[in-house]
Amino acid sequence: MTRQKYMGIKIIMVRHLIEPHINNKKLLYKVLESTKDTEIHNLILTACPKLEEIFKKET
Repeated sequence: MTRQKYMGIKIIMVRHLIEPHINNKKLLYKVLESTKDTEIHNLILTACPKLEEIFKKET
């Protein structure tokens, strides 16, 4: 499996995990804060670009 395909699968998995909680800004902020400066943080923001706005507003 190529790296691009693997990253695509990971992005889809993260999106499916986050979307049910998209309205819970407090929880999403905690998740983004705890994953700051990690690969998973970048993956979360790639999967759900709207979350970047939430994270920037809170910091």
